[in-house]
Amino acid sequence: MNIMTTQADSFEVEIESRFSWLPIRTGDYASDLAAGRNAGAELLKLAREADNPLLIKGALGQAIEAGEWAAFEIGFTYEISLAAM
Repeated sequence: MNIMTTQADSFEVEIESRFSWLPIRTGDYASDLAAGRNAGAELLKLAREADNPLLIKGALGQAIEAGEWAAFEIGFTYEISLAAM
């Protein structure tokens, strides 16, 4: 079984239908927002390379389940939304 792991500014996702939503918040809104955007861009890149949009679904599901919606999540979803336009 081949598992690829990538890190994008404190965000980790494993390609194999298993995800780890691990944002590290600095407490600085602008920094966390930028980190979330970077993580979103990295996940979009991975999803396109793997031809697997379910990677995005899985990450969003875990973000919601985590129950905290702060600057990192806002930046992440903003970046994902830009790709949909």
